[in-house]
Order: sequence, then structure tokens, then C-alpha cells
Amino acid sequence: PYPTALAHHWSSADVPDQTIKYSSLAAPQAPAAGAFEEGDRLLSTCILKARTADIDVGMSTRIRWYRQIADAHHGMGKLESRSAAEVMNCSIGSTWSLVTNLPTLRCCWRMKS
Repeated sequence: PYPTALAHHWSSADVPDQTIKYSSLAAPQAPAAGAFEEGDRLLSTCILKARTADIDVGMSTRIRWYRQIADAHHGMGKLESRSAAEVMNCSIGSTWSLVTNLPTLRCCWRMKS
């Protein structure tokens, strides 16, 4: 519960790096508790703050955030929604391709050869 409170605190204080840190820590806990909308909101905050404050969080972190957003959308029943994956594809460039594992409804990214 503490990362969520700290994420809210730092977001209200408009401190982007701390907001990203604690939102990123709190986000995986939300879907585990069934709070998929909260997970989506926290991760979207991470992406927005990193972009607007020009904070380089690294490719693997951005990929993880978008995958977690896709998982949250799946948990909310938005099975037709691939928007997180599509946005990620645009943001990381064409050197990566989406690989979907249909039996588990999970997807991952791999480098194109």
C-alpha cells in the first residue's frame, strides 16, 4: 500500500522522477489485487511523466510498462484492445516485432533479424 500512497504524494507535488519510481513500484500490485484500472492509471502516469519530463527510463522499462498496461486491459475485459501494444510498437521503433502466444493471451517483443 505504501508505493501507491507515495506515488500519489509525489504526483501531487509534481516531482516526476519520484512519481515514476513509486508509480512503477505500485503498478504491479494493483492488478494482483483486482484493481486493473488503478494499474492502468499508474502505468499511464509513468509513461506520461517520463515523456513530458524527458526522463530516459530505458527501453526494457518502457516495454514492461506497455506489457503491464496490456495485461491490465485484459483484466478489465478489453480483449479487443491492443492499443497499448500498438502504441509501444510506435514508440520503440520498427526493430522490434510483436510475438503473441495465443494459448496464454500473452505477448512479448523480440528483436527482428
